[in-house]
Amino acid sequence: MKKNLSSLIPILLSFLVMGFVDVVGISTSYVKGDFQLTDTLANLLPMLVFLWFAVFSIPTGALMQRIGRKKTVLLSALITSLAMLIPLVNYSFVSILITFALLGIGNTILQVSLNPLMLDVVPKDRVTSMLTLGQFIKAISSTLGPVLKLLAHTMVLMAFLVIFLIVGFEVGLMTTVPKYLLERCAMPKEEAGLACSVYFLARTVGTFLGVFLLIKLSAKQFFFYSMLGAILSLGFFMATSLAEVIFVSIFFIGLFCANIFPIVFSLALQSDEENTDAISSLMIMGVAGGALTPVIMGVVADFSNQFTSLFVLLASLAYVLWAAFRLNFMQKER
Repeated sequence: MKKNLSSLIPILLSFLVMGFVDVVGISTSYVKGDFQLTDTLANLLPMLVFLWFAVFSIPTGALMQRIGRKKTVLLSALITSLAMLIPLVNYSFVSILITFALLGIGNTILQVSLNPLMLDVVPKDRVTSMLTLGQFIKAISSTLGPVLKLLAHTMVLMAFLVIFLIVGFEVGLMTTVPKYLLERCAMPKEEAGLACSVYFLARTVGTFLGVFLLIKLSAKQFFFYSMLGAILSLGFFMATSLAEVIFVSIFFIGLFCANIFPIVFSLALQSDEENTDAISSLMIMGVAGGALTPVIMGVVADFSNQFTSLFVLLASLAYVLWAAFRLNFMQKER
């Protein structure tokens, strides 16, 4: 089962690569401006990508029968990587034409072979949900295409990832805690559900205290110490099987995480005041983390147990703690 889980992760990441083809729309606008193309010629560029879906779909199916699904997916990754590298080496109109063609060929091969490959690693009753998750990941890749420029800004990218992970952390924790208490402490479902109330009570207290603490403390320092407290509290939560300690840990996790979203949102807006509207939209897009993290935790739990799925949350907080440290370091550099 662990082997299947390790195989599922790269498959899901391949759906992210699948979304690359959808950036052709915004890319066409840049290419038109860079090479002074007419509208007619510029609008022909997407044809270089999507034409290959008609040409290569059936031959890819035949190829897949000969070399197997995994090797076919790897071939698509190789072709797509080459397509993405060409403009970095030589940015010309000819190289862009080659890039678009290779991107279409690679994506055609990927879309034909990736979905069947899922059948090799996921039980039949989970295939539909996993393919839906894959399409969700592809949609994220497609959505981020028009804002790659903003994500090139270190602070904006970091803030987006923090919001994505912290929202995912909260939803994942609230989804898992009742089941975890049932598994770890044999606690009745009604009592286990109270843990969520404890968490949100702590968030209420934390946001109230944050109003006053943030008047006196630097937002970046407050962010760092809050995350340090949150990750230590999560450590206590995972280390014990005593229900009382778990409830106290949940309270402190909620207390320390209460102000992370507004702090990071504010720092992101202040980092580039000329693009605050676009940054605001991007930060709210990060709330989608609340949809992805619980699904990943569910997959991990199905292949192991609820305790193991908590390491997804631990990894999320570890990145957020690193980001908080990095923000303080950046501040000192200036």
